[in-house]
Amino acid sequence: MVIDQAISLIISENKIDEAIVKLNEAKICTEALEKMINPPLPAVIPAKPFKKEICKKFDVSEDLLFTKTRRREICNARQVYMYVLMNTYIKGHVTPGPSRMKSHTGWDHATCIYACKVVRNYMDTERLFRDKVIELQVNLRNGVIAYPEIHKYVGWK
Repeated sequence: MVIDQAISLIISENKIDEAIVKLNEAKICTEALEKMINPPLPAVIPAKPFKKEICKKFDVSEDLLFTKTRRREICNARQVYMYVLMNTYIKGHVTPGPSRMKSHTGWDHATCIYACKVVRNYMDTERLFRDKVIELQVNLRNGVIAYPEIHKYVGWK
């Protein structure tokens, strides 16, 4: 009688062990299915500020970008800032026109239009300049550079 109880105890323990193994396998399968149905989100890389990237490309201080100066390197950076924002379509953002750029940068709408004209002319003649502008546009479209808040004033004080 004791032997029968011992055998039944061993069999039941064996069945419990098998059930635990099967439960673990089922848990692993459900986790795998969960990952397939709801894949984990990729790590979000924070976008770099647009103004900072423009200044870095043209070796200009951020404080000087919107100052009233005619130094060529500062003018180029400021004009590229206006050109890229006005001529780069980004889904989910309104492309600002010259009047909207006036409220953003503090420069007159005619100045914004002239800046775009100057940048287009430089892009036609200067290969390195064109490469910088195109790289900025691509990075802005791809989200590497954060799109600035157009309703926020960043211009000269």
